[in-house]
Amino acid sequence: MSAIRYALRECQDESKIESFLENARIGFLGLSDSQTPYVVPLNFIWFDGSIYFHGADSGRKTSILREHSATCFTICEEYGTITHPVPAHTDTAYMSVMIFGQAEPVTDLDEATQVMQHMLDKVKLPSVGGFFIPH
Repeated sequence: MSAIRYALRECQDESKIESFLENARIGFLGLSDSQTPYVVPLNFIWFDGSIYFHGADSGRKTSILREHSATCFTICEEYGTITHPVPAHTDTAYMSVMIFGQAEPVTDLDEATQVMQHMLDKVKLPSVGGFFIPH
């Protein structure tokens, strides 16, 4: 992996990175089917050192993942504009994390239940006894 271009801006504080990953709500899953890149925004959780997301067992994302499990997951939050007297030096304040790895389905029912409950807790859906109740 290549080094970050603006090394002075790189956050290496693990607690800040953990907090960012725990609180950010949307991430972008990058995939490739060997011909075309495909990036899809997803709700996700950072749990036990891994990214988890939930989705249908069909569709383009699932089809690609079945054949090509290599992924890049990017999370980014904007914090505002950094102004400068020279307009070309104006910038955006943001934090981002890029995670490279292999996606794999969660097949263990206990793990899947625990992860889904963490996802529901993160979006603060109404629940009773830990399960979502639709309106």
